[in-house]
Amino acid sequence: GGEGRMDFRDIVLFREVTTGSTGEATVTFAVPDNLTSWSITALAITDDLRAGSGFGTVPVGLPAFVDVTMNDTYLATDRPQVRLRAFGDALAAGDPVTFKVASDTLVSDTIEVAGEAFVGVDVPLPPLAEGRHELRVAVTGGEYADEVVRTLSVVPSHLVRSEAGFTVLDAGATWEPDPPGDR
Repeated sequence: GGEGRMDFRDIVLFREVTTGSTGEATVTFAVPDNLTSWSITALAITDDLRAGSGFGTVPVGLPAFVDVTMNDTYLATDRPQVRLRAFGDALAAGDPVTFKVASDTLVSDTIEVAGEAFVGVDVPLPPLAEGRHELRVAVTGGEYADEVVRTLSVVPSHLVRSEAGFTVLDAGATWEPDPPGDR
């Protein structure tokens, strides 16, 4: 349940804590929506400069989840497709799944596509309007569901600046362009 997964930070926490007399401390934090194994590193130093370290992983997953392959930026003239796949321990190869693609600003009616677990489905997007858009992609497989919210930008062009110069040269003259920093 919830709003859909949209927090995909790579670094969650960097914090300094003071332990009790047993050398233990507790840190509580919410993990982002990434379905991955998080690496945990703990470094310690005592008042008399003895040091230690510890390493571990925390796996984070869902029984069924949607994987969305798409760009973050498109041209207004592009006609892109997004690739959708369903994964998870609760799914078996060939299990039927249903994908839904929605956006308040890009898709007038929710796009619904049937697929199979672990098999990619390409979903064409409608003509793109310039601006920033949220795309909500959901999957349902058996009793499980997941939703991801991805942001995409639609721009008129990737061209940042157009520049041209004009120089008349006399016969036999040579020309040296200005260094890039002098423009």
